[in-house]
Amino acid sequence: MSGTVRALASPASLKGVLTPAEAAAHLAAGLRRVDGVEADEAPVADGGEGTAAVLQAALGGTWRTAAVADPLGRPVAARWLLLPDGTAVMEAAEAIGLPRLRPEERDPLAASSRGLGELLLAALVDQPTSLLVCVGGTATVDGAELVLDRIGFDRRAAGAALVVTGEGTVDATTFDGKAPGTVRAHCARLGVRCELFGGVVADACDAHRLSGDPALAAEDLVQLGEELALSLSP
Repeated sequence: MSGTVRALASPASLKGVLTPAEAAAHLAAGLRRVDGVEADEAPVADGGEGTAAVLQAALGGTWRTAAVADPLGRPVAARWLLLPDGTAVMEAAEAIGLPRLRPEERDPLAASSRGLGELLLAALVDQPTSLLVCVGGTATVDGAELVLDRIGFDRRAAGAALVVTGEGTVDATTFDGKAPGTVRAHCARLGVRCELFGGVVADACDAHRLSGDPALAAEDLVQLGEELALSLSP
């Protein structure tokens, strides 16, 4: 191949397996295996796992840690991020997320959101200019549009020959406000080719299926990146 084309690796998390940044790194490594293909990493999130890290990767910032209560009142250390513009970014799941509890402990009548309030109070000590609270990971889906806007996704995707996005499970909810579905919608408006992947893919969804084996997720993404890069013609 002659010339150079640019691709953008913009996955969300593969929950419990790879963070958005890790998934993006593996995809980009595969894309770069093909001569003439340049790959940028632009991981995305929708308020759930890894949202603060996605913003930090794109915008910088300083991590802080606060001692708060988990959903059952036990002390845990929760991270939050102070962005360069003074915005405090915190994930509710850091304090009161479902992963904080074992399956047998999940009792909504016994649980409390106190830890999130404690995290907010801890952030206010630094006198942030604004607060951004991401509520994913607590049985909700959060503002992917907001994250894509903050990381300058449209600017980074414009002119790319390919954008690759995806998550652990691709189903109807993927296209209902979650990050990969929002990425695909933005690409459609920009006229940019977008390929979607999932570790598990519902039958009605058009997406590349990974092996489904968490132990092979990194290898799967490298291979997918290489296969997609081969389809590009600089």
